[in-house]
Amino acid sequence: MTRRVQGAVVFCVILLIGFLCVPVPVSMALLTGWLSFAFSELPQVDLKPGGVAVFVCSFGFAVGCSHYLLRWLVFEINAKRPSDAQIRWRLRSSVSLVLLCMMLFVVGIGVSGVTHQVGWLITSPESLFVSKTQAVHDSDLSTYRPNTVSKSSDQSWLYSVGTYMLYQRPEIDDSKPWNSPENADNFRTLVYEAICPSQGNPIWSPDGFGLSHRAGNPDVFGNDSILRFNDFDGLGNTIFAGDVNAAFAPWADPDALRSLKLGVRDNWTSSKRGEVGYGSMHPSGALMLMGDGSIRFVDYKMDGKVFKQLGRHRKEGS
Repeated sequence: MTRRVQGAVVFCVILLIGFLCVPVPVSMALLTGWLSFAFSELPQVDLKPGGVAVFVCSFGFAVGCSHYLLRWLVFEINAKRPSDAQIRWRLRSSVSLVLLCMMLFVVGIGVSGVTHQVGWLITSPESLFVSKTQAVHDSDLSTYRPNTVSKSSDQSWLYSVGTYMLYQRPEIDDSKPWNSPENADNFRTLVYEAICPSQGNPIWSPDGFGLSHRAGNPDVFGNDSILRFNDFDGLGNTIFAGDVNAAFAPWADPDALRSLKLGVRDNWTSSKRGEVGYGSMHPSGALMLMGDGSIRFVDYKMDGKVFKQLGRHRKEGS
């Protein structure tokens, strides 16, 4: 057995041991995952005659230049070598070299893409290592019930202010509930402005709607509240929305609101519907969005009455 064959056998054994050391689904994905991608994408490839012609001409030009240069280099080397040690450079060697350079270029692009995606996953608010589905106790506390179509055609506070965020609001049927069959698919997404990175999970409801780690103030965004900034006396002292760390609801749910009467974490009180107040994974407080656009950190030890007073500051007669 030649050394080359021995090396190939050793490499295959090492590769096999490596695949056996990882879970079967992962190893199968590494082995065959590219096949499913190729079969799904190849039918969509549209070959342009002009593009094919440019590739053929460019490849031929690269091979021709490489072959001429390498033949000249081999000629100069052979001039200094004895006749029995002459090097023969064939056209197929030039073609192989150009193909190898192309392969290295593609591999470089692939490595750059993997590096970019890994960096994106590390910085993404979506957790990689814990369940993305709404926890049972959160579902019990939330007013939202999976697989139940809302009776109201009202839209959530996050959808209402979506035009002022990076989120692109979908076109929906305003006459139908947000999670009706006609509208539901538009809201099976995440709105990153609604996700708290320190909260992490859950970020999905059991039926696939993106959850919100932030709740709106019903005194501002509720059905009986018409949001007009001129109605408020002291926007900087009025909480419009804040962090929550329990009883999550989908960001598109009109009930993704939280009364300030329920308090902030250390002074939580439960409503008749089992809801709890504001809070976050921060050890000492939660972030609140004020009416003037500022963000304030509210300490958990804040008196409940003071917190409640930040809920609605309207001018007299409004």
